[in-house]
Formats: sequence, structure tokens, C-alpha cells
Amino acid sequence: MFLPIALAALSPASAQELDSNLAYTAWGTFAAGSALTLVYEPESPNFPTSTAPAFDAQIRAYFARDEPIGEFGSVASYAIFPWMAAPIALQVLNGDNTTELINTLNSYLFTLGLTQLVKTSVARERPDGSDNLSFFSGHSAGAFVAGAGVVSALQRADANPWLSHSVWLISGALAFSRVVDDKHFASDVITGAAVGVVAGLYYQRH
Repeated sequence: MFLPIALAALSPASAQELDSNLAYTAWGTFAAGSALTLVYEPESPNFPTSTAPAFDAQIRAYFARDEPIGEFGSVASYAIFPWMAAPIALQVLNGDNTTELINTLNSYLFTLGLTQLVKTSVARERPDGSDNLSFFSGHSAGAFVAGAGVVSALQRADANPWLSHSVWLISGALAFSRVVDDKHFASDVITGAAVGVVAGLYYQRH
């Protein structure tokens, strides 16, 4: 069921009633980010952990743990995938048209592509030193772009406004777990959240 929708999202010209510029931007950004990631990964950081501003260092110290649970123990590492599927499931249940689904998938493509472009270009070392792809948080961006999709789907279904906007708490919890897990600085997560919200709402409303 989802294969034709996914193929439509990956073919901007076929997206009826969709702003073609937005569709081409989503696909172009995704292609550029994917290509850069395939051919280049920063071996040395432009911004080592030692250069983190006081704001980031203080928040990291506050949530420091003696035994980090690691990326695969992180709540976000598990929950981000069903959360990003949630808007599509809601749109199907709502009986939304194909354009709404394509908007959601294109918002994902744009966010993922932009995340990879910035991560690779900035080359900020992760707090735990595992690699140099800390800025900005892809999990955070993904959580909030999905949140925008869920909020939009609930609003189209005339759900209670309190229920619709409480969705942001779930996105925030997923993003925050990356700080607790020592995979990102707070500024990585805040920036990722901002990117996800702006991209998600923009695509959902066009």
C-alpha cells in the first residue's frame, strides 16, 4: 500500500496538487545529503568536544552518568522509527488524500538530506567521542518533523486541540533522550528540533 506513495514522493513531478518546487527541493536535498554521506565522513572534528560552549558543557555535566546505556539502549534509537510512521498511519486512517501523504514523505526527505549535509559539513565531535557527526541531531529533527505530521493529521481529524499539541511532548522526550544518552549536546538537539518543526509544518501546510 505504501510503495506507490513512497515512489510518488521520490518522483516530484508526479505529485499532483503539490508545489513542484517543494517536491524538487525535498528530493534534491535528500540526494545531495545522501551522496555526500556516501563519499565523505569527517575523520577529524572541526569542533572538538573541548570547544563546546559553557551552556552545552553544563547541561552535559548535569546529566552525566557513570554507565551510559549507549546508542542502542537509547529510548530515541528505538522509538524514533514507529514515531515517524505515526503520521502516515494517521493519514491513512483519516482517509487523507495522496497529496497529504506525499507532503509528509517529502518533509522527511528534506529533513534527512539537510541533516546529513550539515552534519558532514560542520563535523562537530559527539560528546561521547564516537564520531564527528554531532551537529545537528538527526533524531531530534526526525522526532519533530514527525510531530508536525501527527499534529496536522489530528487537526484535520478535528481532534481535541490539547491532544494535538500534547504530541510535541513526545517529540521533545525523544529528542531529550539524545542528551541523556550523551550522543548530542543540547544545542544539537535544539537546532534539530527547530529544523524538524519548520520543515514539517511548512510541508504540511503546502
